[in-house]
Amino acid sequence: MTLRAGGLAALVLVDRGHRELPFRPDYVGVNIPTARDDRVVLEVKEKEGQDRVYVIRAGGLKSRPAAPGTAPAKKTARAAGKKPKGKGSAK
Repeated sequence: MTLRAGGLAALVLVDRGHRELPFRPDYVGVNIPTARDDRVVLEVKEKEGQDRVYVIRAGGLKSRPAAPGTAPAKKTARAAGKKPKGKGSAK
């Protein structure tokens, strides 16, 4: 007997926009456009005392952190059953 999954959903906390694989996440916590050599730092309340995300730019500058609770996880167009818009969208 072979069991097969009915589908697969991908979730990311921080979407940097860099695609190396031929699929996109279905659920995104926050979208932060970055350069490939930038570093994204995610801090969680249970460990660091507050929830926040910030970027350390390649030159060593720290960008302003995203305020907690300002970017709740959202369904992408694909997860909502809609066809993605724009150039270069996955088919």
